[in-house]
Amino acid sequence: MSVDPTASPVEVAERALAEIGRRGQDGVWITVTPGDRLMREARELQRRHAAGEAMPLYGLSFAVKDNIDVAGLPTTAACPSYSYLPTSSAPSGATVGRHPECRPDGLIGRPPTNPPIFAP
Repeated sequence: MSVDPTASPVEVAERALAEIGRRGQDGVWITVTPGDRLMREARELQRRHAAGEAMPLYGLSFAVKDNIDVAGLPTTAACPSYSYLPTSSAPSGATVGRHPECRPDGLIGRPPTNPPIFAP
């Protein structure tokens, strides 16, 4: 998916969900963020941006490697017997993976990707 600097977070989220749906079960995404959650987060980013909040990465999407915790999405490290459901997101200097209310940069979260097993 290419970057469109004119696209709103809602448009970016819609495109991401459509592309994931189009590709089907191709093994790239271990877990797909529920569409309603992704759209709610995108609308919240737009609301904050419209209110004048500075977000240097506003509207960019990102994927999270599946050995990094994202609250409410299973972490598996591509190993089903390792799977657990974290209640909080892993800390990050860029705040990647956190709920947008805690994410000052304006990134749009995407689902966990399929990493090599237990890769750093």
